[in-house]
Amino acid sequence: MKYLLLIPLFFSLSAQAQSWWYNRTLTKKDFKICMVGDPGTGKDSQKEVAKLLRQEKCDSIHFLGDLVYSKGIQTTKDENLEEKFLDVYEGIGSTGSVNLTLGNHDYEGNPTAWLAVAKENPQYFFPNPYYILNLNGVCITHIDTNLYLRPAFSLQGETQTKWLAQSAARVKKECQRTIAITHHPFRNHGHHGPAKGVLFEFLNQHVIGQYEFLFSGHEHQLADEGSDKGTRLFVSGAAGSSNKNAKPGYILLNVQQRDKKIEITPIFRFVD
Repeated sequence: MKYLLLIPLFFSLSAQAQSWWYNRTLTKKDFKICMVGDPGTGKDSQKEVAKLLRQEKCDSIHFLGDLVYSKGIQTTKDENLEEKFLDVYEGIGSTGSVNLTLGNHDYEGNPTAWLAVAKENPQYFFPNPYYILNLNGVCITHIDTNLYLRPAFSLQGETQTKWLAQSAARVKKECQRTIAITHHPFRNHGHHGPAKGVLFEFLNQHVIGQYEFLFSGHEHQLADEGSDKGTRLFVSGAAGSSNKNAKPGYILLNVQQRDKKIEITPIFRFVD
């Protein structure tokens, strides 16, 4: 109970401190972005996906939430953190190249502990529950959908919505391609189903039609959910385990610069 009282206040104060916009420049012309969802099961399938990620050598990795099952973590000394996350992904990316987003299972523990995890482990980047990364003109907006599903965080949800609306003009001006990341999908044909209520209204107004791509986790499969108002919808939640008849894996984005235009090609990567 003490975390429910302290965490909302902490997020509220931190969210007012800065714009949560970060520019990161890669020296290479073409690069790889990997979308990795729902990893922290500790199962063999998680380790197999991690092995595939090492072979892929992604330039920027984005975890889409549910980093540690099933009760999240409480501190950076949590045994589950070591066994289900840090040990599995040791050395998987360079400094600051592995970007985090939180899922519903991460909120079963102490979500602010992930701020400390990122500070203590240089490969991970997690400055705030929501933030924007401009990667060579490809802007990736990390959004915390948990803030719209938990009453204790409703004020932080309102703060995030205002932040996203205020950032829209800068995204339009400085970004050639735009990607949004959430844990909970807008559209999903798995057992969780599509977004509803407050979350649906938020995504429908501030993400769908505003971004070219939306990548989400939550459902343990890889899926192309089509388009809505010009936004391509993908689910990548199979990095730890997968639904029946689905294979574990992640989604790779091949980013190529052609005649000053940036091309993005999504590719499903499955463990054999």
